[in-house]
Amino acid sequence: MRNNGTFRPLMAALLGCLVGCADLPRLASFRHDSARDSGEAQALAEQRYAFLTARDPAALDWLLTHAVHSGQTVGEVEQVLGQTAEREHADRELKTSAGNYLETDVGYRWGPDANGRSIVLFFREGRLVNFDPSELAR
Repeated sequence: MRNNGTFRPLMAALLGCLVGCADLPRLASFRHDSARDSGEAQALAEQRYAFLTARDPAALDWLLTHAVHSGQTVGEVEQVLGQTAEREHADRELKTSAGNYLETDVGYRWGPDANGRSIVLFFREGRLVNFDPSELAR
């Protein structure tokens, strides 16, 4: 039978060696203010629900301005908006008229909202590019 009195401290020491003490400050940075985070998560969930159930244009705007950022993947934007993206195959005109897009950028469409507006966002190498929420026209 093994002695649990020595086994646990030995495993803790071994785990400490594997992880390394240098990672402790980095791990501490993952600590969150749970009250602030739960409030933000609740607001995000409420806006997503309003967009998905009522197609609320204001909720879509809120999601785009507060939770969608350049550098996100298509999957991350889908998670924020709560809707699967549709590939926008006829995106050539959008790319040339909007500027700052490459021919190889890929457009994805979300929506429509209750006003019939859909949003097309462009991704380069799988990441959202040139997204500026202040340019959203209602």
